[in-house]
Amino acid sequence: MHAFQRRILSRSILLAFSAPGLLACASAQAQAQEVVAAEAPALAAPAAEQPAAKAGGIETVVVTARRKKERMQDVPTAITAISAKEIENMKIETITDVGQNVPNVQVSQQGGALAPEFHVRGIANGSLNVQVDSGIGAYVDGVYLGRVAASAFEIADLAQIEVMRGPQGTLFGRNSTGGAINLITADPTGVTGINAEVGFSKYKGRHQKVGIDFPSVAGLAARLTVSHRESDGYVTNTAPIQTFKVAGWGDFTTSRNAPANDADAALLSLQYKGVDKLVLDYKFDYSRSTQTIDYRQILNLDAGVSTGFAAVSVPVGFGYMRSLPATFESPAGMEVQGHAFKANYAINDQISAKYIGAYREYHIDYGMNAVFGAGLWTDGTTFGAPMLALRKERQHQSSHELQLLGKSGPLDWIAGLFYFDESASNDNPVMLAALGFPGIKPGVAYTINPDTDYLVGQKDSAVNKSSAAYAHASWEFGGAWVLSGGLRHTRDKRSEHVDNAGRLAFGSTVILPGFLNQDFVYEGSHTDYDVSATFKFGKDTSAYAKYSTGYVSGGILMGISFLPETVTSLEAGIKSTMLDNRLRSNLAVFEMRRKNLQFEGFSGAGYSMTNDGTAKTTGLELELMYKPSDALTLNGSLGISSVSNSGQYRTFQPKQTASFGAEYKFARIFNEVLPTLRVDGTYMAESNRLSCPAGMDAARNICTGNLNAALDARAVIPAAKQLNARLSFSNISVASGTGKLSFWGRNLLDQNKSSYMYSLGGDTVSGIFQAPRTFGVDFAVSF
Repeated sequence: MHAFQRRILSRSILLAFSAPGLLACASAQAQAQEVVAAEAPALAAPAAEQPAAKAGGIETVVVTARRKKERMQDVPTAITAISAKEIENMKIETITDVGQNVPNVQVSQQGGALAPEFHVRGIANGSLNVQVDSGIGAYVDGVYLGRVAASAFEIADLAQIEVMRGPQGTLFGRNSTGGAINLITADPTGVTGINAEVGFSKYKGRHQKVGIDFPSVAGLAARLTVSHRESDGYVTNTAPIQTFKVAGWGDFTTSRNAPANDADAALLSLQYKGVDKLVLDYKFDYSRSTQTIDYRQILNLDAGVSTGFAAVSVPVGFGYMRSLPATFESPAGMEVQGHAFKANYAINDQISAKYIGAYREYHIDYGMNAVFGAGLWTDGTTFGAPMLALRKERQHQSSHELQLLGKSGPLDWIAGLFYFDESASNDNPVMLAALGFPGIKPGVAYTINPDTDYLVGQKDSAVNKSSAAYAHASWEFGGAWVLSGGLRHTRDKRSEHVDNAGRLAFGSTVILPGFLNQDFVYEGSHTDYDVSATFKFGKDTSAYAKYSTGYVSGGILMGISFLPETVTSLEAGIKSTMLDNRLRSNLAVFEMRRKNLQFEGFSGAGYSMTNDGTAKTTGLELELMYKPSDALTLNGSLGISSVSNSGQYRTFQPKQTASFGAEYKFARIFNEVLPTLRVDGTYMAESNRLSCPAGMDAARNICTGNLNAALDARAVIPAAKQLNARLSFSNISVASGTGKLSFWGRNLLDQNKSSYMYSLGGDTVSGIFQAPRTFGVDFAVSF
């Protein structure tokens, strides 16, 4: 951790523990200037203000799944909302942790990348190419994240997470065919308060966080949260630690452990309510991290692979290894920042206008890595590998959205205009031993060879622009029926500039012309719609049926245009709250049909994209929460899905997902200290991570090559179970505030199965594994 960052964080923590008196004085001064509300919301209140539940019952959940605040039980779609309390209890720290207890959702960390891979109802994302979009939309406070690559950044102050399953194309737009994940950050309360937290865990894990709510002055409220998190890895690198140099790229010093992380994050929230009928919000989020990604393990190595270097130590096997010779693995660096401005004006009692403007950018330097996985190939002086890669990525985006929202009697509606503009670039040379890569000597600069190192790598940039108009309305009639429907029309314009890709030359002889300094353009449009009918059996039970469409934008990759992938979905469900608000049950069944499937391939000539085939997914999702007493809360979920493709490609979606949770509040002890125990368990059925059977390669929705049946039977992501627990003691008196001491454990069963696999052609398969059992302790204090 940098010295400057340590000083800032140390002073922030000192402020948190010493400044309550100072803020109290500021609060008194602010109250002298203006009238403060009689009852202020709690410091950690979520962004979507929640109505009170019946005494002793389940808390009412408010979501923004239809771009407005409404009860989750009134929304005719499958949605899971994770509150700030649940985020804390389940140790959700980045978007990769979101899939823990959401049915038919799996989020995994890709081997060799900072980008998470989402699987929702048979639709997966994970492409690292800036020309290719994702079928799972990721949002921060309703602002779309254009690239999946930087979506795993730290967020300092999360208030709620909403996971919407199924197409969300009408209100959330393109690229949300499988669903959308919206991360909602905390708003300022306008009431003086400080939260501070420190924690320690196994593998030298430690984190600190300070959140300060400033008193409202002249209608302006502010909240600032800063955090730091770091840990050493749990797999040791047995290769010598060395520094490799690449001309124009800098120095790459290899790491001793992985996966390791050193991250800082900040969130500034401002809210202004000084003018009648006008509310202004501004949020700035920032994240900086240095990460050593998981060391990839070679599960099986093709006998035909020859590097031209002596194989000193190349361990191969499907069993989890706690030490590996990671010869070239060096830390990756990521910096992400975002600005969001919202203005909400009540035109009259029935109509309001909202503007959402945002700018986001990220920079990622992935470091140096051996693509095949961990191995030590060397003659003692020069170090090599079958495939060695570098990668750096830059992106910035801006978006503007204007909404009109209205309600008149039984009619509730929203209409909007949306514009999105993105520029991104990628430089990804890949050095192949098969093309004469000479290896690297520590301390001696290697110069990228543009004639060979971009054959399967690429250097390119893209500009993506999209504009849309949409409308959605709900009409309540007959005392029990609600009809809803929406329409959205979108236009896309995308351009690609390829500096170098797919090109192979030796001297003056060009073997594969590939692309060199060429430009390409794609334009397209699409219209999506949805319609739903809801019947209310009473205040607390309703049934709905919904038909919706969506699409993933077409585009151009390596000079080849590809078409949009489309989806239609039919969903029906029952949402109910029973037993005097102590039991909540949400059930959904669905069928989704996809056409023009986008298949992204990787071969000896680099990346390619084709449209081919159809897919059908059917499934069921059940979520339950039961509070039999004020002390005990139980929750669970079940997801079942069946995916069939018209071609030979296999789905990554597990057939079953399940979760359970139990929280028990014991009798108070000592000076009203409240002990609470929470236990969470998850289950994920086995799944195929290889698109084609082992030994075969993908080509236009068909698999070619020589099947290795024995290897394919082993190259399966096995069923995984995980058990987590947390014991907390809250309401501890600390000076003028209250504290909370928590002891927690993750993966208590110490499962060490593979969690991600990928094929490198032929019989070579690599992968990464689950994190081992981890324990930790946290202490938080609020003033």
